[in-house]
Amino acid sequence: MSQAIRQLSNCQRGRIVIATQFFARCQDRARRELDQQLKKLDTSWIDVLTFYYVETENEWETVSGKGGALGVVLQAMDEGVIRFVGLTTHQRKLAARRAKRKDVSLLMIRYNAAHLLNDFRSLTSQEMKRICDQGARIHRTSGQFL
Repeated sequence: MSQAIRQLSNCQRGRIVIATQFFARCQDRARRELDQQLKKLDTSWIDVLTFYYVETENEWETVSGKGGALGVVLQAMDEGVIRFVGLTTHQRKLAARRAKRKDVSLLMIRYNAAHLLNDFRSLTSQEMKRICDQGARIHRTSGQFL
């Protein structure tokens, strides 16, 4: 996929969205990883950068606190290198807190039908409705949007 992206013309590049996963948690690693991604894709910007697999509040605090990777990403956003920042997690309550505080532009939350339905309904009916009321769209496996 990165080879195909590298071969795009400027006109073509403007018509696609590049979304990447970011493993860095601290500033030093974030600078290196961002530079590597831009070079590998031969692009001057990334549309969506997601902090990959953040599973605890402590981990988010590392990312967003002093010396964390979020500082590098926000600076890159100010410079036009990154358009949106997101977060991927398996922890629906953590995701709901991030959305409520508007820490990120995009959330990718896993949902597996094998998980307890009540747990999902609880979050959907309470936290996700509030998120949607703020203008977000949530896609459910049923194909409906909340």
